[in-house]
Formats: sequence, structure tokens, C-alpha cells
Amino acid sequence: MWVNDNVLNHIIGETDARALWIKLEQLYARKTGNNKMFLIKQLLAWKYTNGTSMTDQLNNFQGIMNQLSAMGIKFDEEIQGLFLLGSLPNSWEILRTSLSNSTPDGVISMDLPMSSVLNEEMRRKSLGTSPNSDILVSDYRGRSNCRAPKDNDQSGSNSKGMYKNVECNYYHKKGHIKKYCWKLKNKSEKDSSC
Repeated sequence: MWVNDNVLNHIIGETDARALWIKLEQLYARKTGNNKMFLIKQLLAWKYTNGTSMTDQLNNFQGIMNQLSAMGIKFDEEIQGLFLLGSLPNSWEILRTSLSNSTPDGVISMDLPMSSVLNEEMRRKSLGTSPNSDILVSDYRGRSNCRAPKDNDQSGSNSKGMYKNVECNYYHKKGHIKKYCWKLKNKSEKDSSC
């Protein structure tokens, strides 16, 4: 196999695969403060990159977590889940909020956000939108141009359809109530003008 010259200088005397692997672990996977700090910095800098497959992003995240675990730094499931949700861009805010509010006792295990972000990415792809657009907000903003047809019986201020079987207490005709009676209205206007 191919090895960089800088690495080759350290492993040139190794003859079998196991000894070679142990030597490489000693060089690069030691539990030193510097290696731990490097992985923590990678974890803190890890963010979802727009246009990248969510599967690739999750694989990178899990790889960092596995390396930290091998060095003795372990995060419980809830911390990993919260970190994953916190690393999503603002266009995923609705998903993040709904997951945070839907969990019992506010405890989010890693499985829930992991499966949810993969499902959300598939849903956005099936709708033909980019994974970084928040279609739940932009699709339902503002008034609709489509209006339901009005029922002719229930249009207008006299609401004939609503009162078609009700009799007016003043005029004694069906179709309106005393409040909307035009005869009473005309009478009261005549009385007030005199």
C-alpha cells in the first residue's frame, strides 16, 4: 500500500500488519490532550453544509463521535441528539422546534433526530425543493388566491339562508329576524325624521 514519506520514516522497520497497526495507533490515535482537542474542535466546527447529502453529514458526525469515544470521551444519546439538532441551519428551524417540543420530558435520543432529518431530506427532495429551503414556512405564507365559492343562500347581510325557516317577530314573514327587518327599519327612520 501507499504511505506518505513522513509516516514511512516511523514504520519502516515493521514487518507484519498487526505491528504496523499498533505503531500507527501509537503515532496518531494516542489519547493525548492534543488529539482530544483536535477532535473536540472538529465536533464544534461540524455544521450541516448546504447541498451535501444528509447521509454523508451524519456519517461524518458519527465518525467524530466514534473517535472521541475511542479516546475515552463519551457523550450520552441526549447530548448527541441535541448537538445534531443544533448544527442544522435556520432553514430547518421548524423541524428542530417540532422535535424539541414533541419529546416526552424534553429528552431527545439520537435515533429521533437522525431518522427525522433523513426523512425531512427525502420529503424535500420529493417536493423538488432544495434541502436548505424551509418550504413549510414559504409555501403557506400570505393569503390564498383561491377562494371557495360562496353559497348564494348565505351571502349578504340579511343572511337569508341562515334564517329561511325563522319568522320575523315584527313583520311575521319567514326569512329574517326582527333585527334585520326592513319594515321595522323603515318605520324607525320615519319616526326619527319627524
